[in-house]
Amino acid sequence: MLISRATIRVASLCVLLSVPAFAQDTVLQPRTQGSVAYVSGGIGSQEQKALHEVEGNYNLKLLFARQGSGEYLTDVQVRIVNAKDATMLDATTEGPFMLVKLPAGAYTVTASYEGASQKKSATVPATSATSLAFYWATEK
Repeated sequence: MLISRATIRVASLCVLLSVPAFAQDTVLQPRTQGSVAYVSGGIGSQEQKALHEVEGNYNLKLLFARQGSGEYLTDVQVRIVNAKDATMLDATTEGPFMLVKLPAGAYTVTASYEGASQKKSATVPATSATSLAFYWATEK
């Protein structure tokens, strides 16, 4: 049986078109720390789309950026402590967004970037989400 060049081209095109869909599914690396699940990323539109698709699974949404310019930041150290002063999460972001799944309750979120830290309180509900944004002054 002979295979035409057109058949080979169509088969090659089908393989190439299926790669981005597979790659998109593997962009984000969900992680756990103790009983807390989280994912971080958002560098590029593919990661942002992937985060948007899974954000309903998390009840705390964090954003990290520069004040004024809105430039996204990565490598932010995040520490989340519950009302009993127990550390629930201590991790470094892999992009400007972090999604966290916590038990419902009150938390203190500390975000540190380039030696400057910010603390914010968050009440995390069981059935919806809370969002916090952290902004750092523009570099001089």
